[in-house]
Amino acid sequence: MVSVLGLGMIATHGASVLLLVDASDPSFVTFTTTGDPPLINDSSATTFDGVTLLRFWNLPVADGGSMMGDLTPHGATVSFDSWGTSDYSGTPVDVSLYHSILPAKAQDFATDAPAFTGMGYALGMPLGNIAVPGRVGDIIAGWYMSGEGHGGDLRVIGQWQVVPEPSTLAWALVAPMGAVLLRSCQKWSKT
Repeated sequence: MVSVLGLGMIATHGASVLLLVDASDPSFVTFTTTGDPPLINDSSATTFDGVTLLRFWNLPVADGGSMMGDLTPHGATVSFDSWGTSDYSGTPVDVSLYHSILPAKAQDFATDAPAFTGMGYALGMPLGNIAVPGRVGDIIAGWYMSGEGHGGDLRVIGQWQVVPEPSTLAWALVAPMGAVLLRSCQKWSKT
């Protein structure tokens, strides 16, 4: 385990980022697949169990809502249509993505295929609690909620990462170069 970006987030070393999270639009949070394969093979969970993004929120949240789009786990024939809280990491700081309609369909993560396809849009998430841009966390197959049990073997299949909106990213890249240029100009003008 290693600390990523000094943000206090613990993430599994060697796991690839499977989902990019964009929370820059307050009307919905976007989950986009990277097309990378999972860290391990796992067929222990169904689409009703879904996947869980560990330590997704900075503060505990007990909530849930619907998802739009076509974000689908490998091997499944249905996409995720819901999100809800989970407390595998302790208090409810985890978010689970799943398909709410039974009967459940198989999801079969394989190391030789993309973990997910498509893109999902979660509606109604409490944005003030979502992790900051650049933050990385683990994804497990399945879910856990104390008092209710769990679905799946709860093994890490990869990671999620919060991405900044393009204007923020551009400013973050340009601002340090501007400061260096300004200092150089000030030194040059004094000579």
